[in-house]
Parts: sequence; C-alpha cells; structure tokens
Amino acid sequence: MSGVCALFVGEFGAAAEALRLSSLRADVDPRLVSNIDTAKEVLSSGRSPHCMFVDASMPEFDELIDWSRGQAKLFATPIVVFVPGATAHAYAEALSLGADDMLVSGDTAGVTRRLAHLRTVDPSERPPVTQGRAIIACTDVPKRRLLGRLLRQAGFTIDFAEHGSELRKLGEQEPAPTVMVATATLPPRGPLDATMALRTRERPVPLVVLASGERLAELRKTDEPAACAGDYEAPPDHLLFLANELLRPGIKNVRASDRLLVGALTGFRAAGAFEPTYALTYNISRGGLYVRTLDPPPRGTSIWLEMRPPGRRDMVHLRATVMWRTVKAGATPPGFGVKLETAQCPKADLEEYEAAYEELRATVLHPVS
Repeated sequence: MSGVCALFVGEFGAAAEALRLSSLRADVDPRLVSNIDTAKEVLSSGRSPHCMFVDASMPEFDELIDWSRGQAKLFATPIVVFVPGATAHAYAEALSLGADDMLVSGDTAGVTRRLAHLRTVDPSERPPVTQGRAIIACTDVPKRRLLGRLLRQAGFTIDFAEHGSELRKLGEQEPAPTVMVATATLPPRGPLDATMALRTRERPVPLVVLASGERLAELRKTDEPAACAGDYEAPPDHLLFLANELLRPGIKNVRASDRLLVGALTGFRAAGAFEPTYALTYNISRGGLYVRTLDPPPRGTSIWLEMRPPGRRDMVHLRATVMWRTVKAGATPPGFGVKLETAQCPKADLEEYEAAYEELRATVLHPVS
C-alpha cells in the first residue's frame, strides 16, 4: 500500500475495476463507495483522501460536495466531478458547487493523470498567511464558505459577516483588511453603503462586489477606483482575478493587452495528439489565455486548443505554448497559462479569436489582472 488514497463515490458498476486500475497506475490506493451516507462515514472516521471523485449522476451529489466543504479536515482535499458530457454548463456548475475539476465519465486516463499530479500535494497542509486579512460578507453560507476557502488558500486570513453593520465593524478593526468581498444584496442597503466610511479613508480598502443580472451591469458602469464588480453566478475562482486587479493595479500597465474574465469550454492536447482534455478557460487576453484544470501540461509544451470565443457560435483552433502551470491552489487556481503562437495558428481562426476578444474588451469596464 502506498499510503496515498483516493475515494470514489458513485454507482460505477462495470467501470469500477477500471477506476481501481487507473488509481493503482498512479500508485494511489482506491476506495469505492456507492452512496453519500457511506462516503460521509468514511470521510468522518478515516484519514482524508488525497483526492475525491464524485459521480454527478448520483442523487444529491451536490449535497456531498457542500458537506465536504464544511469539514475542516477536508478543507484542501481536491474534488473531481464525473459529468456525463463535456459542456460549459456542466463544468461551470460543478466548479460553482465547490469542485476543483471535472472529468467526462469513463475517462480513466484522466483519473490517473490527476492522481499522479496530486500525489505529492498534502491535502492537510494550510498555507501561511502572507496576504493579510480578507472580509467576506454574504448571507449564503455555502457560497461564503467557498469564497473563504479560495482566499484562505491564496494566503489570506478570513473574517465573515452577514450584515452591513458587521462588515463595517470588521473593516474598522486592526490590522486593516487587505480586501473586502460582499454580495450586492447584503442587508440592509448593500455593501457600498456599508463601507462608505472605509472607502473614504486616505487609503481606501479594496472592495469586490458580487452581483447578478442588471445589478451586475449597473455596478460595472461605476467609476469607484477602490471597487469592482464580479459575477455572483460565475465559478468562485473568478474572485482571485478580481482581487488581483484591485491589489495590483499597476500590473495592467506592463501587459501587452488586458486580461478579461470569460468562461468557455476548451479542449487542449499536446501538439499532434488525438484525444483532448476538457476544461474551462477562465480569462483571455489578445495573446494568451488561462485554463483551469488539475491536469496541466508541462511548461514549454506545444499544445493545440479548440474553443468557442465569447459571443461566437463556431469553434476556433489555436496553437500555443504553456508558459506556466500550477497544481496546488494559491494566488491563482490550479491550471496553466499559454502564449498563443500566432504564426502557427490558422489565420481565419486567429482573426476570429482576436475580433471576439476586442468586442468583449469594449464592453468590460474592469479588466482583470
């Protein structure tokens, strides 16, 4: 036995043996359970697995993810969701629930690769506090928990609030918060009103307001320099990019083009390979993009990308080089960043991508860092 284990939760039937073998190939001990109650018992009584795989076709699979994210011992345990097909909706929904990655059911090779990447990552480790205090004001407990986990992994210590008065009181305490995050519906009158005094300080505290629909569009038109708006419905990881924009405003001045938040399903594969891996693109720039996955290719890898640019119906094929990668959550979510190799991209596809980027950029007031 390797001492490294993975938990699989679902009715896998004939696929169970393939999942066992895929784990053993990564030198990881598998344990398969068929229902949520048994999974909770295993997770409560034994050691934390290095990774947990959950079948999305199982009734109330989302309840298991929510429960897991409420357990301190499972704080950093990666959760991978098996989905029936690769769609942007299924991937975004799983991430919004608290998953860390997705796999199409039956992709046993993807299981092996993820376990091989995660094998040396200690899920019980807590990152040092290097970024100061963050305050999260939100009445939705699961959402608040996910946002807190995200910022704690990025090096913040976290305070929570459920009301405008709590947010203001916490903001007045020392040490001064590094960043505040609040939902637009925070009672009684929203976060902008609750933090007015804090934002009029000599050095105002950066504030990210999460909103939906018309309220989001309205907030994005404001010119408040110490605040920006984010999509409440987007995967929680988007918060990191918004916070980075506020905390490092000068970084935009040294980039060739702005980075824009966007969620698009992307297939990627090493140049010449047949089978793609699927993931969500989290942000794009004119010359590159970021892909969220626990299966990042090695740095320097030449890869082929297939994606549907924002506002487009057709897919484009792009060629790129991996510039950086990370498996462990931190200042950025796990994934990899690429530079587009424009001379190698099909001309029409590159032009379509660049046109879609410029159209999106024209509608976004606050590009992300």
